[in-house]
Amino acid sequence: MILFIFLFHTSLGLINSDFDSPFMKSDFIKIYQDFGKKAKPNGLICSVQIDNKGMMYQLKVNAPINSIEDGKVVYVCDSCSENRGKIITIEYPENLKVSYYHLDTIIVSENQLVKKGEQIGVSGISGRTVVNCLGVRVERNDSIINPSNIIKRE
Repeated sequence: MILFIFLFHTSLGLINSDFDSPFMKSDFIKIYQDFGKKAKPNGLICSVQIDNKGMMYQLKVNAPINSIEDGKVVYVCDSCSENRGKIITIEYPENLKVSYYHLDTIIVSENQLVKKGEQIGVSGISGRTVVNCLGVRVERNDSIINPSNIIKRE
């Protein structure tokens, strides 16, 4: 029975409930953009569909951003994305890759090993956003999954 429950949760992408939140509860304001398809007004009578492949969390200014688990930094970009701003991508156990974007400050470097809870950056307004936030995109085995399936938000 326990094995069945584990396999069922794994198939849904509900991998490991022990992954921490990348930010402190006291820094959280609200979910700014949720995961999935949404209607976005385009100024006309109808709206266009957008497919948000991550989540955006509005945070207090200068909120520390922490690694959700032990992992290895595989990508750091201080100024390469007009849309996502400053980006960090970390590989975690269970074939999980998490990208953190819209950062103000990056304090890790590529190939660096990080520990669960270790600060990796500071929230910001880099890229195409108008609020202080953290964007989070999660991939498992090259498939995009909903960040809320693995990240605790207490």
